[in-house]
Amino acid sequence: MLSCSVSFRDDKKLVIFSVKCNSQQYRPLRNARTNFFEPDWSPFLSSARLPIPVHPKKSTYINRLFTSKGSLFLVCPLSTVNNELIFFFFLAIYPSTCTLVTMSTTASTPSSLRHLISIKDLSDEEFRILVQRAQHFKNVFKANKTNDFQSNHLKLLGRTIALIFTKRSTRTRISTEGAATFFGAQPMFLGKEDIQLGVNESFYDTTKVVSSMVSCIFARVNKHEDILAFCKDSSVPIINSLCDKFHPLQAICDLLTIIENFNISLDEVNKGINSKLKMAWIGDANNVINDMCIACLKFGISVSISTPPGIEMDSDIVDEAKKVAERNGATFELTHDSLKASTNANILVTDTFVSMGEEFAKQAKLKQFKGFQINQELVSVADPNYKFMHCLPRHQEEVSDDVFYGEHSIVFEEAENRLYAAMSAIDIFVNNKGNFKDLK
Repeated sequence: MLSCSVSFRDDKKLVIFSVKCNSQQYRPLRNARTNFFEPDWSPFLSSARLPIPVHPKKSTYINRLFTSKGSLFLVCPLSTVNNELIFFFFLAIYPSTCTLVTMSTTASTPSSLRHLISIKDLSDEEFRILVQRAQHFKNVFKANKTNDFQSNHLKLLGRTIALIFTKRSTRTRISTEGAATFFGAQPMFLGKEDIQLGVNESFYDTTKVVSSMVSCIFARVNKHEDILAFCKDSSVPIINSLCDKFHPLQAICDLLTIIENFNISLDEVNKGINSKLKMAWIGDANNVINDMCIACLKFGISVSISTPPGIEMDSDIVDEAKKVAERNGATFELTHDSLKASTNANILVTDTFVSMGEEFAKQAKLKQFKGFQINQELVSVADPNYKFMHCLPRHQEEVSDDVFYGEHSIVFEEAENRLYAAMSAIDIFVNNKGNFKDLK
């Protein structure tokens, strides 16, 4: 007894055949073949009503074959076409018997392509869903439920996610590759020494080529304009993995870390119940705080940012922060007084004083940031149950060892949560095409 169900992915790149057989053992992998035709190969197939012989020149060994709970799952790639598609699937179950399944469908194209560029581009509800989704995948991952194909997590099996990184990375690379693998995709790391981008090839040419071969691009670049260039010409979602203006994946991770440590209920946040928390940022006005301040305010968490004199937040970030704070019942404060910012703070956060690409000005910047180290003097005015956060890597001038390694520090938990932030971004922007509804 053989039954087969066919799942056609609307990205037009993946077909999943689920086969159940109650009476026979499956043949070895070498005897299982899948064959598919497209109208441009054999025009007459689009009107064929009866099974026809398998074309030997168009056959290919399947890419994946594995079992789960009595089912055999076959996953094969499919070239992109926009007209009617007809697939012919052939599976040898045992030498004398075979089954031919025919399925016809019409390919669909997403009406719009969404990218993850910054937190301020998202509605309050959308960002909260991203954080909630990250929490969901953390629970799944921790419960070790990822081996069950029917849990619907291997949504990207047989597909590729590109990582175009022009900057060094530890947490972003590991978390992105881990998240891609979680969904069954193959991560492909493309460092600045690996591809022609910026040497012999333009952003336009690189983007057109790479996006035609992968399902998503995680881009870690120097300039915000580079992210926008990728988004302009890509045919797949772009996930900003860091630029000089924003770092949205870090913001998702940070809010997940905060809600877990302070038991913040997303239901209460959505109902407008304010958590009464305060986050104090002590340090540079950089890409991390640009996204983190908006992220906190979207959760009703008040924000106080302390930077040295002469270092100011970008005006567009300040304007957006004020709007988000007002509608969520939070406060937004800018100051050059680190003690004032830290007073009664529930969360103390800092980052590097010298960002990648600013090494030429290191000595001048360190002199400018003198007195902005988070140490016992600052934490003494914070809430007694404060938590310390840092996106890493850290340097001695940013935070003292007793604070960084102390009982109030949650930096390593924060780092781990980068994995679940990447999972959430992939699930919503790739698996669900940027649609924040109907998540499974």
